[in-house]
Amino acid sequence: MFNLDNPFVQLVRKSLRSRGFDVVWYRPLNTLLACQGINLVLDGGANSGQYAIELRRQGYRGRIVSFEPQPGVFNQLKEAAGRDGNWSAVNIGLGDETGELEMNVFADSVYGSLLQPVGRAATPPVVGRQVVPIRRLDAIWNDHCRPEEKVFLKLDVQGYEKKILAGAGSCLEKLAGIQIEMSLVPQYQGQPEWEEMLQFMREKGFSLWKIEKGTWDPKTGRESELDGIFFREPASVPGRS
Repeated sequence: MFNLDNPFVQLVRKSLRSRGFDVVWYRPLNTLLACQGINLVLDGGANSGQYAIELRRQGYRGRIVSFEPQPGVFNQLKEAAGRDGNWSAVNIGLGDETGELEMNVFADSVYGSLLQPVGRAATPPVVGRQVVPIRRLDAIWNDHCRPEEKVFLKLDVQGYEKKILAGAGSCLEKLAGIQIEMSLVPQYQGQPEWEEMLQFMREKGFSLWKIEKGTWDPKTGRESELDGIFFREPASVPGRS
């Protein structure tokens, strides 16, 4: 087994750390999905499909349904999904209501949010607003999920995670796992901080299994957000033994 305490490895780590990098054990998300028997990933806030593409690189071969409300970047998502017979793209955003909402469009589309950025937020400038279609997860569940599938929901929605989960209704109990951004330093008005989201997930019956990737300020070294990966215990997923 590869040993991170090996003197040569330590020498390499020292050199990399001086440049802001490190050598660590890599635990791909697909390993967790496979252990949980996940065969459908709902990709909320898909942007141009970066998350789905990475899952495929890791070896995940199950179905993916990606949701992205921004018309321009959705065209890129649709093109990427069109090359994969087990991946579909849907031009909507997820939320706690069904209708249309105004979305902030940033200079970098990955920051697109239904919330207003806070004054101190380290986000690109807002370059416009556009009306986008929003749907509750429980309103579209039967359109995209099959009864026999074990479903994992990923949300990268810039502070809107809790509202989407509130809009899941009874479908929340059908989810085997969820990946959400948890904010250490809120970037958007009304965005819950990580303690609130952690408590919310616990109350909904999910346990934290892994913390992944972080957005941080290179000037201060302070983390601003982390990804939390949560799963239910198998026996607590309705309809499964």
